[in-house]
Amino acid sequence: MIAAVGLTFLLLISGASESQSPASRLIGRPDTVEGVEVLPRLTGDTRAARQFEHLTGALDDTGALERTHCMAAAPERSHWSRRVSAPMSGPRFASLVIRDVASCGDAPPNATELRMTYDLTTGDTIDWSNVLPLELIEPRDQADTLDFLYEATVRSKALIAWHADHVLASMDAQTRANCEGRIIDQSQTGGLRIWLDAERGGLAIAPALMGQNADACAQSSIMPTEELRRRGAADELVDAIDTAHRDKGWAAHSSELPL
Repeated sequence: MIAAVGLTFLLLISGASESQSPASRLIGRPDTVEGVEVLPRLTGDTRAARQFEHLTGALDDTGALERTHCMAAAPERSHWSRRVSAPMSGPRFASLVIRDVASCGDAPPNATELRMTYDLTTGDTIDWSNVLPLELIEPRDQADTLDFLYEATVRSKALIAWHADHVLASMDAQTRANCEGRIIDQSQTGGLRIWLDAERGGLAIAPALMGQNADACAQSSIMPTEELRRRGAADELVDAIDTAHRDKGWAAHSSELPL
């Protein structure tokens, strides 16, 4: 009896300790090269923090290597920059937008963007199928699986329909004529890019387009949390977005996050 009481007491103490431990949060890191922002890290010495540092550190290393190759072409005529923003910086989930602009030697400037979303409880990139219902996201083919250094796109007729309804109406007639077919027809895109946007209070959606008119046609729309909840998105996702929206949980630059 005494042993049982003692075990119960220890379990209660352990549970209280876990529940009272501070939640992990994103922290900024100072830039080491002017014009090249460093990805944030996660507080604490946990498996999640180590995994997050492994993934974001790999993106930092890849960027540094690309910059080295670019600048080697003709240092006096080359430029490579990186901007990292956090449209959602927690709780529970974080999205990062990584924009690189390269002008290497006499080559014309080229801009690329990654939108990465992480589950801060594991430190891994998010598995959207764990938080969005089948109505909103189609299962990925094995061939679609990408390395963590690349942005994973999704396929969804429901999200395309939502996006088209909300974004086409805001376009002028000429842009709409150029973009409508490309946006609605999944075969003309590389899938959809989705990420969390706390400032706008929902799930951001944009088609992954390449080639002519890509920038004009790839503007994003927002599915707000009330719509996400109505369609069956996980409570932990919707609640996290609402909390981040209320608490201004976003940053235009990674270095603006608390150090």
